Amino acid sequence: MMDHINYLFHMHEANIEPANLPTIQTLSSTFGCTWKRIASIGFVVRNDMQDAFPPAPFVDNTHAGDGEKRFWAIAHAYPHLTRILRDSGRYTLLRNYYGATRGTYFSRKNMSYYQDVVAGAGWFALGIAVGFTSPLISPGLNAICTPTASLAASLTARQLGAAEVAAAAAAEYTAAMRKQIQALHETDLLLYSIFRHPRLFHAAFYLHFLRVGVEASQKARGSSGSVGDATQALSGLGPAQNGTGGAGGDGSDAPSSSSAELTGATWASSVVALISNGNGAREDLSDDVLRRVELLCTRFKQVALRDNRILTRYAGMMRYFDDALNVVPDKGVRYDPILPAVNCRACAFGNSVRTAAAAGCVLCGAALPPYRAVPLSARGAA
Repeated sequence: MMDHINYLFHMHEANIEPANLPTIQTLSSTFGCTWKRIASIGFVVRNDMQDAFPPAPFVDNTHAGDGEKRFWAIAHAYPHLTRILRDSGRYTLLRNYYGATRGTYFSRKNMSYYQDVVAGAGWFALGIAVGFTSPLISPGLNAICTPTASLAASLTARQLGAAEVAAAAAAEYTAAMRKQIQALHETDLLLYSIFRHPRLFHAAFYLHFLRVGVEASQKARGSSGSVGDATQALSGLGPAQNGTGGAGGDGSDAPSSSSAELTGATWASSVVALISNGNGAREDLSDDVLRRVELLCTRFKQVALRDNRILTRYAGMMRYFDDALNVVPDKGVRYDPILPAVNCRACAFGNSVRTAAAAGCVLCGAALPPYRAVPLSARGAA
């Protein structure tokens, strides 16, 4: 493995373009690094939906376990999933691949956790060793691993420079991680709530990703340059601690003056206050509530698009939105995708158009079908 890694480093230092590297299969054979294309597939289901799916008719309910019954009941409710997973012939089920004790199918509850001790003399826990909040959004690399590693590296450098003692560094890291995991948990509550209605999803879902850049930009204005800045933006992503955030007690009236402008936290708090009753999501969302959420999201979107320093072509990321995150029902395509890709017809591997080898698929080397992008000139109303 180390020879394989060093080879790729040498190719990079020699300015060898990715398209000119050997295929993955060739590298695997050359360096003896065997691998398998294994996909672990699962569903995240709300508690109130656990028993809402009728049994799949092709499952032997006499011998199948609870996990298998639940998995195929959910898949069978969505015909496209059943066609891909069961009828396409593309996937082979690996029974008991992780051992008979783990089994082929399994289900878990309460996957969220936080470790009480995440730092000590000479060490920091990183990534999901600190905590985990959501198997659906799964913010592992961008919201947990990267900031924890950045903060740990900064604190380590300060200790090596004799500017920090181990106990103080561990205390600072622990406090930052608690804020971060709490913020991610609160963000998950917001996201799970807006999945309950198409109008909520269209209004609020993509603003969650946009506000990462907003919070970073807004906080950078008064940034002190301290080590805490490594997780500053993330610690403010969750709803505000007071539970309202808006000018009105029910979160319905968003701040309007420049001194009380919406932030990611106050926007999220106001949305949660509107669509929850204190004990969970409201099941009877009225048209008035939906309209107020949409208005609130429109106001925050204006702030977000203005303040976000990361210029993103959202029309190239999403099928039904334009670059200003407006819903365009008849769009249906990603214009000039940001990460254009084409699937290999021989092995079904997804090849990035920017790095695909001229000779063919980066995995097996087979010739690739031509990539046809929807040009920018076809954006029309979007």
